[in-house]
Amino acid sequence: MTNSSSLFFDPNMMDASMCIVPEIPAVNTLMPSIAYSVPVGVASLFSLRQVFLFLVYLTEREALVHFCESTPTFSNTASNISYIIAAFFVPSSPPLSLPLKISMLMVGVGSYLFHSTSNFFTELLDELSMTLVLFVVFVSQRLILSGNSYDVIKIGAYVAVIIFGWVDYVLSQDYEVFKSFFTLLFSLTVIDYLTTSRTKSIYPFLSLLSFLLGRLTWQSERDAFEAGKCEGKEWLHPIWHALSAAGCVFWCKGLEEEWVIGVGPKLETVKALVYFF
Repeated sequence: MTNSSSLFFDPNMMDASMCIVPEIPAVNTLMPSIAYSVPVGVASLFSLRQVFLFLVYLTEREALVHFCESTPTFSNTASNISYIIAAFFVPSSPPLSLPLKISMLMVGVGSYLFHSTSNFFTELLDELSMTLVLFVVFVSQRLILSGNSYDVIKIGAYVAVIIFGWVDYVLSQDYEVFKSFFTLLFSLTVIDYLTTSRTKSIYPFLSLLSFLLGRLTWQSERDAFEAGKCEGKEWLHPIWHALSAAGCVFWCKGLEEEWVIGVGPKLETVKALVYFF
């Protein structure tokens, strides 16, 4: 009779390979990984420290651009509410309307902080939010004017201008660099719209008029500051805030018309509805 235990275990059938015990890694095999992770961890901490020190430097550095405000003025700070109000007037129907509203709110907050502190860090926040508004507007109008599909080449070129412009600006810390590539981005946005628009809407022209008048007030204040003749000119910058905020809303209204007409069943019928409302 066979022993029942042999059904499960037979000492005679044991093989040497069955008795192999897993080896515990030797200390010398662990050393390379430890030796690698320690400097990586130290480098990471060093990088974080460098980033922190750089942020401290930015907050302590004086802003590159100045206006007729020796101290933060109520008009220049409070007038940034124009962007916050404008965000609620941005149409909700076109693509990316929510990111556009958020970026407009960011402009209001960034500009408020900049005029309240007048340091380089808050200036960068203000200018970065302005760049973000232009980028979202450009992508939105590409979606609308190219049949609800991304235009990889144009958007890619736009992103390249943003990246190279910002890298050059931060490294050089030259305000003229920012003005140059921001003007280029604005011009590319306008040219793209005017060359591909399917409507004869008045809103884009109202937008450009608002930006033009606002830019004139902005430049007039800058010239007054450079000439040391700021007395009575503090009111110019709040006008720039109000006109540029209005310009953003007008431009988005023009995109809304393009969007409605692009998806409407009949061009004439939808146009009539758009102009009626």
